[in-house]
Amino acid sequence: MLHTIIPMESWLRGRVPSRTQSVRLIGPPEPCCQPLRLVAVRGNRVYQLHQPAVVVGRHSDADLRLIEPDVSRFHCRFFCAGDDWEVEDLSSLNGTYVNGVEIQRQVLRQDDVVRIGDVIFQTDLGSPRGMAQVRQEEAQRSMRILHTIAALLPAQEESQRRRSA
Repeated sequence: MLHTIIPMESWLRGRVPSRTQSVRLIGPPEPCCQPLRLVAVRGNRVYQLHQPAVVVGRHSDADLRLIEPDVSRFHCRFFCAGDDWEVEDLSSLNGTYVNGVEIQRQVLRQDDVVRIGDVIFQTDLGSPRGMAQVRQEEAQRSMRILHTIAALLPAQEESQRRRSA
């Protein structure tokens, strides 16, 4: 089991972090579904799941450990089934919720909201089309910044000429 924290790329769904964010990789990259990213609504954390199955809970043996009083020792399991990611409740005391509905087992979709105890995640399935759109938005934002800088430069040069005259 690999628990490496790496800097999160700013392209993650076009969000500009207010403070440093990081991505925690859960498991070695294996042939599976596209990696699942669980974006914490609070705390600026992203957990990227590569293993075909990841157990979430409070216990030290859980693949993704959430130290919260409302999280069971082995609360739920995210797993790859064919081309889809699913979440399954492991008979937790407080239940697992997807989009506000308590579930036993549920196929996950892009931007689903998953609640495990008091911890809330938004799913990012990293679809290829979604990544291309994010790259395009990032390129457009970069171009706007460059145009703004270019528009400011002549104004600065003109004011310097006036000062020196």
